[in-house]
Amino acid sequence: MRNIRSNYSPEQDTHLQKPTKEEDPFERLCVYLELCQDFAFFIVATPGPSTLNKVSDRLANRFPESFRRIHFQDASKLEQLPQELANLDENTSSKEKEGLIIFVSTQGDRDEVEAAWARTLDILNERRNWLMQACPHALIMAGTPDLPLLVHDHAPDLWSVRSSVFILPESPDYVPPEDTRRSLSWDKPWPLSSELEDGGRYKELADALGANPRQGEQASRGRLLARAADAWLLRGQPDSAMEVLEEAERVFKDIDDVRSRAVTMGKIADIFEMRGELDEALRIRREEELPVYERLGDIDSLAKVNCQLGDGALRQGNRKQAEYYVKRSYDLLCRLQQQDTISLVGRNLGTLMYKLGNCDKALDILRQSRDAYWTLGCAGEADEVTNKITEIEKNI
Repeated sequence: MRNIRSNYSPEQDTHLQKPTKEEDPFERLCVYLELCQDFAFFIVATPGPSTLNKVSDRLANRFPESFRRIHFQDASKLEQLPQELANLDENTSSKEKEGLIIFVSTQGDRDEVEAAWARTLDILNERRNWLMQACPHALIMAGTPDLPLLVHDHAPDLWSVRSSVFILPESPDYVPPEDTRRSLSWDKPWPLSSELEDGGRYKELADALGANPRQGEQASRGRLLARAADAWLLRGQPDSAMEVLEEAERVFKDIDDVRSRAVTMGKIADIFEMRGELDEALRIRREEELPVYERLGDIDSLAKVNCQLGDGALRQGNRKQAEYYVKRSYDLLCRLQQQDTISLVGRNLGTLMYKLGNCDKALDILRQSRDAYWTLGCAGEADEVTNKITEIEKNI
């Protein structure tokens, strides 16, 4: 299961390598390159192309024998990167590949570049196993401040494999465009996620792909629309979120991406539930989500949806049906391996078990949830679950 964090914040993420005020971020990058072994994935973000060129030149001087740069003058050619990497792998001896540093960059209009990175990252994420063998040392992707977010969204499996983000300030001679939207000051939050980016920004990017019939572009369009919905929901704008989610659902249906459509329908059900339209929310979960996850064998999603159905049935006063869905969710939870799912589903399911009067199972599940939160480093959530456990123990 992907490690999806809708409230992702770089300030709380170990991927972001934040140097001290006295430390040169470039030198920190070099230290990481010198220490890494086997496959390592780096994202270098900076607002200006002149800075990227200088970073490339400095790396070439620091690592003259192992540095290789792959630069695409035309952003539309970026999706040729997997083939370029394959050619490099084929024409490089095993000994030469040890310690190899590959620096990837492109240029062009901002929207065009972002769309190109999205397409390319989708491909690389699907071929991650091959990539880790073809690039036995370091792969550096360099671009604008949007790039870490694109990697997080479109290549989650690569993101989770030894990846680090380095933010380099612009060079003194760089003049940012008038419409620049970002600051790289360490004293301000760095806007990499829907927490800080307005939903309209993702909608604009999605609209830019609207006329392109290719399936890859339409898949990227659907994900951008879903991202816009996340951003608007965080800002308390469910109507705007619903509008783009309905558009995303049509996109995923047209390209026959059944899982993404099911996930989107789940978000639509969430909004119906927020509006108090529980019957429609439960209908969507039963008819649009559950059958898809059953066909796909997606245990994590099945555990979550069954828990939601159980909660909804209990709120409707249908205790027998609630017990049915809760039992299904519990049986699935026992088979889970992903800590992020165990933590969230376990927390909700344990609370639901307690409401149904099964205190022993509730405590067992909540303890699993608490331990999973601790494993993930989410101390605040772990403390909240601990408080719930204490409350139940006092009432037994």
